[in-house]
Amino acid sequence: MTERFPLDAAERTALRGRPPKDEAGRRIPWTLADRLVGDEEWEDEGFEQEGLTVERVAFERLEWKANGVFRRCVFRGVSFTECELSGCGFEDVVFEGCTLADLALLRCSFVRCRFVDGSIAGLSAVHSQFTECSWASLEAPGWTLDDCELIRCTFEDTRLSVLHASQCLLGCTITRGTLTSADITECKGDLLAIVGAEARGVRGLGLDLGKLALTGLARGQIALGQCTIGELVLSGCGDLTTFSLVGCKLRLFDVQSCPSLQSVTVRATQLDAMRIAGTSLADTTFEDVTAAGPSLVERSALAGVFFKGGVWTKLALRDVELSGYLAVAGTRFVSLIKDAYREEGAIRRRLEDDQYGPGSMTWRAPDGS
Repeated sequence: MTERFPLDAAERTALRGRPPKDEAGRRIPWTLADRLVGDEEWEDEGFEQEGLTVERVAFERLEWKANGVFRRCVFRGVSFTECELSGCGFEDVVFEGCTLADLALLRCSFVRCRFVDGSIAGLSAVHSQFTECSWASLEAPGWTLDDCELIRCTFEDTRLSVLHASQCLLGCTITRGTLTSADITECKGDLLAIVGAEARGVRGLGLDLGKLALTGLARGQIALGQCTIGELVLSGCGDLTTFSLVGCKLRLFDVQSCPSLQSVTVRATQLDAMRIAGTSLADTTFEDVTAAGPSLVERSALAGVFFKGGVWTKLALRDVELSGYLAVAGTRFVSLIKDAYREEGAIRRRLEDDQYGPGSMTWRAPDGS
């Protein structure tokens, strides 16, 4: 176990914004290692740190109103426990193998920073900005983000869980890893992308996004309500067991190459356009949907689809096979085009024979015939 010692007077002065200089008055890179900083309150104004390396330093219960900036610094094997940072800036800073536990950030900014390995647990950030930052191979449970900005940021092989984000500006890509038990409320942004990850228990409410892209999800349970989204893309999702849209507005709902979409619900939603291709839909419900523009389902299998209410201006089924049920109740199709539409033998016989027991639903073609 590494033994850590308190800061001496010179180290304290240097860390708080007056780093060592050479004979010409130029700052020189320096290293702070194996130190303990705890139970202190610091208040500084306008300092700049550049080229600092911090190794194996433990910050505990430090309240630092820094109002300064760290540039091109490295934090390696450092821990922050129950610390509060206010007005602190980080530019081109690397956090490698660090442990951040119950860290509170207020009006802090991170630009082109990298967080690699280690863990960030119980992070609370308010009025803070992250620009072109990356997180890789991290454990990241219990984050709370309030009125923050994440612009052109990436998460890779990171386990995000119990995330609460409210009134944030988002521009993020989450690759591999997991996103579980996440509540994202009243956030805006150009792009939120989840690629090759598990997204379980993800709830979005009141989002305003240019594009939401869900690609290659290994597993997924996602619910969106009262959202306005330019493009909602589902592509190559292998096991998306629950997906719901309620009270949303979409310019394009684009579903591509999803072999097993189950329990999909689209309710009280406005679609300017819809495109579904190379996909199998099971237990899918479109209820009170207004599809004002063209909607296309092609090269797909309908293993169970229920249309209830709503209006579809133009729906085309091309190279579609009905392998389960297709039910319609009170839905208006202004234009319905069926091209190479097929029904499995058992389904066709059931439709033609029209023999059902008491209380059974009447199955019929989507045009009502």
